[in-house]
Amino acid sequence: LGLGGGRVGVGQSRMELDGVGFEVGGRAVELSGVVQWSDQVLASEGLSVVAGNSSVVLAGRVDDWRGQPSGEVMLASERMDFDELGELAAALGGASGARDDGEGVQAREVVRALGGCNLTGRAHIGRAKATDRRTGAVYLIDELNGDFSIGDGRLEVPFSCVVSGGVVEGVFSSELLADEPYYDLKYKAERVQPRPEIAPLVERFFPGMTVSGPMSIEEESHQRLLVPTGPGNYPTGKGMMLIEGGSIVGRAAPKAVTRIFPGLNLVKYDFRRMRNWLDKDASGRTRHRMIFLGKPYNLFIDGYSTADGWIEYELGIDLLARFESPYWAGKGQGRIPVFTKTGRVGPGGTVLDERVRYVTPREIMKHIVKDNLVTAAYHATVGRLRAKGK
Repeated sequence: LGLGGGRVGVGQSRMELDGVGFEVGGRAVELSGVVQWSDQVLASEGLSVVAGNSSVVLAGRVDDWRGQPSGEVMLASERMDFDELGELAAALGGASGARDDGEGVQAREVVRALGGCNLTGRAHIGRAKATDRRTGAVYLIDELNGDFSIGDGRLEVPFSCVVSGGVVEGVFSSELLADEPYYDLKYKAERVQPRPEIAPLVERFFPGMTVSGPMSIEEESHQRLLVPTGPGNYPTGKGMMLIEGGSIVGRAAPKAVTRIFPGLNLVKYDFRRMRNWLDKDASGRTRHRMIFLGKPYNLFIDGYSTADGWIEYELGIDLLARFESPYWAGKGQGRIPVFTKTGRVGPGGTVLDERVRYVTPREIMKHIVKDNLVTAAYHATVGRLRAKGK
């Protein structure tokens, strides 16, 4: 340490750590490696941090680290539990005596400080686990790779990984120096396998659906960065989900309905492909426009799910579903409604407070005869089924 002109200066310093341990929030933390620093430079060739079930090695050099930091940082991890690290960070904040005034002032200061940096870096995580708090789905992640850059107040993180056997690529970005910072997340997941830990991803918006084939998802989200998800800060954006095989379990249709649609089985409907075009709005409500390709009929399900678990859907026969077009799904042409369903999603994909209203045979026939395209398609489909003895 040097004292001069009333200012404390730090000379070239070096600290070697070898299994230095302590506890945070009841979890053991251990540090090993070498850190070098001075007034201008903070650097390490490899600082190992083991915290609970996570381990990471940090390396890099940051210049002017006490002013406007610039440099490069590398991160390598064999395993990382994001849920546990979140709890650890909260406990660490409490242990430091940090306080937030309820308006996110402390977090804003951290984000603004990051926005003043000029940093680049790369990260590789061998295996990781993260839980989606909104749906309860657990993501088991392999080979997570990401670059990041912060410059002129903008954070950008392109990433790729494997989740439940499927390949995921995306970009996370944010304008950190904005008066009200938002983040944008865009990703594409291809052929994610239907494993039990991600079942809540589907159950949350459509209980009663079982997925047996791979899922592919494209989605974008726009949301305030420093405000917890909830009323006033739900993500907005669009997306599309493709499921290649599964089934829907429900109630048997009344005989009056099956006389119009011979062979219709709603107790268990198997589909070979499903598409869901979705729109998320700021109220926490998501609009779903789903089509199902199966036998003997293709189906549509159109409606909403809400952030607090309520659903409202209309289900029916879709005579144009074979085109798998978001245009026709949005127009609603070629569709014959069969029933409406409301309820609240319960544990394990159950439905609470369920109400089902079937469309009367008279109303169904009105839908069939009012549109020449629907009339012709209906008679062609039903004619083929009756010829096969359905």
